Order: sequence, then structure tokens, then C-alpha cells
Amino acid sequence: MIMNMAVMNFIPRCRRMLGDGTVLNRVIVFSTIYGLFEGVSIFALLPAITSLVTGQPVLGLGVTGWIVVLACLAVLGGVANYFQLSRGYSVAMFFIRVAHDMIGNRVATLPLGWFNKPLAGKLSRMVSTELMMAGEIIAHFVSPFISNLVVSLVVLILTYTWDVRLGMTLTVATPFFLLFVALSTKLNKKAKDISEPAEVELSNRIVEFAHCQAALRSCGRSANYSELTTANREWLRAKRKELWLNLAGNVVGNSFSQGIVVTLMFMSAQFAVGGTLQPVEAIAFIGLCLRYTQVLTGITDTAAALRGIEIGADVLLKGTRVDGIYTADPEKDPTAVKFDEITFDEIYSRNLRVMDLTATTMCKENNLPLVVFDMDTPGNLKRVLAGENIGTRVTL
Repeated sequence: MIMNMAVMNFIPRCRRMLGDGTVLNRVIVFSTIYGLFEGVSIFALLPAITSLVTGQPVLGLGVTGWIVVLACLAVLGGVANYFQLSRGYSVAMFFIRVAHDMIGNRVATLPLGWFNKPLAGKLSRMVSTELMMAGEIIAHFVSPFISNLVVSLVVLILTYTWDVRLGMTLTVATPFFLLFVALSTKLNKKAKDISEPAEVELSNRIVEFAHCQAALRSCGRSANYSELTTANREWLRAKRKELWLNLAGNVVGNSFSQGIVVTLMFMSAQFAVGGTLQPVEAIAFIGLCLRYTQVLTGITDTAAALRGIEIGADVLLKGTRVDGIYTADPEKDPTAVKFDEITFDEIYSRNLRVMDLTATTMCKENNLPLVVFDMDTPGNLKRVLAGENIGTRVTL
């Protein structure tokens, strides 16, 4: 949630830096249109499934009518998605170019003595890492965040038109979901606050070590620079603390989010058993709940990928209800076969829903491997951290 609020603050700042907000406005417009189409298509599954099972028209349309509606929404959504992605990449590249020019023009006016200060290390880290992260946010996070937000609102509103009780169920569940996401993000932010000063200090010492080679060699300290050794030791200590806080945040976010999904399914079943909801509608609503929470989880997947890239993580761990990636959903298809290892390209070609497509693309483009494992099995997290071969590993 904190990450999402940061993105909302980032948008107007980005518009000011670009000078012309038209290009960014186009991204926002196409993202909103895509979100509208996807939100309506998700909700349309509810009457479509009901009509398919009962054989009766729903909302004035039979099965054929709803198939046509879904097909039209898929085509229109695909076109809108293409434009939002292409515009997002264009704006990201333009933003990085403008930012480089602004930084370069400013650095050219600084006095030579400035480069001997600790700020030089911070500048090198900002230009090489943080500026690219800003571009990643524009290309991979702003558009999906806006479209997922619109999808959530559309599904929520349309569900009320179908059944007020189901709408209330989603309304009550959403704040809890976002609360757990906010708690998870807060832990991740605290982890960053711990590691960032150590990263800056290490960057400063590296710049200092390179800049003062002549003096260090004359003093015989080029092979044993204690300041750099100390900074590296403190950086490693801060990174360990950051790792455990990030793990705690991921456990909170994933575990409680899955608990909310189970609760939604249980309540739908209770409505059906109590006779206040048709079994077919209950099954369709369970499917809608799963898709709805996938939209919300997509935001957290992308945030996790961004964070992993930012800190230079060796691997991104994703805890789920199953013990890896399968050829199909093992909870629905008992013949599904598990992958011990798979590539990102195979995930695309097989159309496997491992996590949000944006997060998957970011991991692939930044060479960040992914491990998918069963979070519900006691001791699995410890085994993954110990390097045991469990779950499925996704590589290039």
C-alpha cells in the first residue's frame, strides 16, 4: 500500500519532469480503458456461467450472447493493453533520457571539490540503479496499478448490481486484504531504511578507494583499506536484517491474503448451503473471487519484483498453496505435472499463471530468478532459505 501511494505521488512528479504531460496522460487513459474492459469481462463470467449451467437467459442474454460479449471484451481489452504497454515503455525511455540530461547538466556546473565529498557515491548509485528503477516503475508498475485499481472498482460495483450480499462480501474483504498488504509493505520499507545508509556508505568508500589510489599505494594501504572493509562488513550486517524483515513482510502478505480467499470461498458455500444463493451462482462467485483477488495480488507481485530488483536480490521467493508450478492447476486437474525447473519463456508459451505478467516480465528482464513453493507446509520457508531443492525454480 505504501508502494502504491508512492506511485500515486510519483505520477505528478514525473509529469513535471517530462515537461509535457500529454504522453503520460495517454498511458493513464489507455490503462483506465483496459481496466474497464477487463473488469466488465471478469464480472461477465458470473452471468455467463449461470446461463451456461441453467440454460436460461441471464440479463436478457443466453449462452451465445454472453460468449459474443466476452469475445468482444477480449478483443477490445487486448487492443487497449497493447497501447498501454507500448506507451508505458515509450514514456519510461523518454523519462530516463530527460533525467540523464538534467543530471548531466547539473553535474557539469558543480565545483570540482564536490566530487571529493561522500555525495559522489550517492550520485553514482542514483544514476546507475535508482534512475533505472524509476524507469521500471513507469514501464511496469504505473500502468498495471491504474488498470488493476479500475478493475477492482468495476468488479466491486457490478457485483452489487448482481447480488447485494456478494457485493458486501467483497467490500468487507478488500480493506482487510489491503491492510495486510500495507503491513507487508511497511516491513519492507523498514528493511530498506536499515540497508540504504549502509549501501550509500559502501558506495562512498568504493569511490574514495578508487579516487585515492595514488595516495593509498604510496602508503602501502591499497591492499588493506580498513575503511572499505568496515563499510562492507556493516553492509553485510544490514543486508541480513533487511532479508529477515523482507521475509516477514512476504509471509504476512501472502499468508493472510490466502486466508481471505479461503474465507470468501467459505462464505459463498455457506450462502449456497443455507439456500439463500443458488449453487451455480455460488460456484461462479467463487471463480469471480479468485480472479478478483488475483487482480489485487498482481499489485503486490509487481511491488515484490520491484523491491527484489532494487536491492539486487539473488532470487524472488513466492509462497503459494501448491508446491510449485504445474502444467495446469493441480487443485482442478489431478493429471497436472509439476516442473522442477522452468524458464520464463516456457511460462509465456504455456500461458502459465505463476504470478502477475508484469512481475514475471520484470524478473525476466532483470535476470531475477524465481522460486515458487508451498507456503502452507511447515518448515518449507526454512528449507528454501537453506538452499534445498523444493518447489519450482524459474530461470532464464
